Amino acid sequence: MVLSEPVDKLTITPPIIPTVQIKSSAAPPLLSVVILGFLKRHDQNKKANFTKLVVTLPIFLDLVGDRLINQLLQADINGYFDEVQSLPLWHHAKIFAA
Repeated sequence: MVLSEPVDKLTITPPIIPTVQIKSSAAPPLLSVVILGFLKRHDQNKKANFTKLVVTLPIFLDLVGDRLINQLLQADINGYFDEVQSLPLWHHAKIFAA
């Protein structure tokens, strides 16, 4: 094979790879759907922890509103934690007993 140009002068052009944009037709889920799915997957044998989640996650939903999950902001979560810390302690309540 005979080259018309020296090897060091050859330029190699990378192949053109077409880009494909895939649009998702599925809208992000609502926060209520995500919470419900989380509670269904959670180990219900850990009763104390599960009870805390069943009590606190609806409060979170009430505070931030049932919006699309991709619209949830860090400020919403921080506000929730600020509100929860101002609540009275219930750790001795019967519902949290293991």
